[in-house]
Amino acid sequence: MTSRGACWALLGCAVITCLGNLCLGLSLTELRPHKNSQQLFSTQETNQWLFTEDLVTESSRSTCCVRHEKHVTIGFGISGEMVQLDVGKCRKNCRTSHMESLQLSKDLNGSSMNEHLQQSCPEDWMCIPSSSAVQRVSTLRGLQEFTVVEGCECRERPPICTRESSSLLLHPGTPYETRLDVGVCSGHCQLGGCRPLRNKTVTVPGPNGAECHSVIEQCACAGSCYRTSYMETVYDYVDTDEPLVKEIDVGRCVGSCSGADTRKCVFRDKKTAGKCVAGLYGKQTSCTPSQFKVHRYSDKEKRTKEVISITACKCL
Repeated sequence: MTSRGACWALLGCAVITCLGNLCLGLSLTELRPHKNSQQLFSTQETNQWLFTEDLVTESSRSTCCVRHEKHVTIGFGISGEMVQLDVGKCRKNCRTSHMESLQLSKDLNGSSMNEHLQQSCPEDWMCIPSSSAVQRVSTLRGLQEFTVVEGCECRERPPICTRESSSLLLHPGTPYETRLDVGVCSGHCQLGGCRPLRNKTVTVPGPNGAECHSVIEQCACAGSCYRTSYMETVYDYVDTDEPLVKEIDVGRCVGSCSGADTRKCVFRDKKTAGKCVAGLYGKQTSCTPSQFKVHRYSDKEKRTKEVISITACKCL
């Protein structure tokens, strides 16, 4: 009985020792810092992070219109250093990193974040400058003028080619500061592009006197080589001694040509007129008039004068 009691006593001590070690191990586990403790969030932070993830996912689906820096080298300064200018550009890109999104979620509440999402620019809309400025920069070659994008805006593309406003600031920060609506052509075209067909020249005061600037008045769909309006005014004495003011749209050819191959026949077969024996080959390099119209009027001495107007243009 004594030996059996001793065995039971030893077994009890072993069990107590094992239980003690187990409790000690659990206590040490609770006290030991978690290796990923820096990645743990509170419930509020976790919900905030999940909401921000939705914001990033939504931002990746849509884009917004923002101004990006675009530095160009414009010359050299008095000390020989290169002078650069940020002319800016408008881009549909506003992807946000996780850290930026977390900061954004801290700065904005839920309603403000929804408004931020609503300000995104749809994919089929235009991201264009809302305002620009002409800056004069002094270099070793003298004053040089550059158009700088000040701000950008998201604007719906018009269903047809039309003129829209475009603000241009002249002589900023000087007594001659003037803002001018120079216009821009935008809209859908089945063929060609949306281009300016009629411009006018306006004058604004400057440090050297009146300056001329071109302003778009009318836009239409046209190819790369196209006709623009250009007015000529004459006195017509055809019926009375008092002259009549006659305005004639003589037109101009503007644009560029792709440089396609051309052939001009200089010698044809005598028997078969449609057969070209010798020809000159070249490239379509210039946008030139192709059709004309003659306008007649009388001067003060009753002499008939003619004005030729361009009615169509093509690449030659």
